[in-house]
Amino acid sequence: MALSDLTFVPLTPARWADFENLFGERGACGGCWCMWWHRTRAEFEESKGEANRRAMCARVSGGEEPGILAYAGRTPVGWCAIGPRDGYPAIVASRALRQVPGDDVWSVTCFFVHRTYRGTGISVVLLRAAIEHARKHGARVIEGYPVEPKGESLPAAFAWTGLRATFDRAGFREVLRRSTTRPTMRLQLERKGRRRPAAAR
Repeated sequence: MALSDLTFVPLTPARWADFENLFGERGACGGCWCMWWHRTRAEFEESKGEANRRAMCARVSGGEEPGILAYAGRTPVGWCAIGPRDGYPAIVASRALRQVPGDDVWSVTCFFVHRTYRGTGISVVLLRAAIEHARKHGARVIEGYPVEPKGESLPAAFAWTGLRATFDRAGFREVLRRSTTRPTMRLQLERKGRRRPAAAR
């Protein structure tokens, strides 16, 4: 199936079983269940596995839409986590990801792609779908924290926040770097229906 044939929908209670199916018994990686940024490090270590799964399920059951699922037909093949930045305590408290001022900032925090779709470019189209989701919910700025390996390939398990190239292709720009391999990148959204000023003649 071509990337153009994929469909993208927010994670809701009706799609929880698909999320579980995609993440598998390991919760994507080491029992994370995409809860890394929602907990302190000590809380996360204590909650690996089932506790994280229950916590994510509770968030979804409570009406939160914490990310976007990608489908090939009826099969879930990819995930991109996105939400308001202040909903991620570990980001707000991070020294490495020092906060850049801004209103209505949303954060892209995680990608997970089924192994059969890795290396196909799916992360870019997933990110674009996440951008549209955030735009519809009033986001003005979207922030990402990708890795930028220096001259070496990076195993998928170490690239879960996305690669720099993915964000570049989606129109993000670097705004901060406190590490040689981890820039903070941003996309300023233009509201749909808003006209750009006419060019001077």
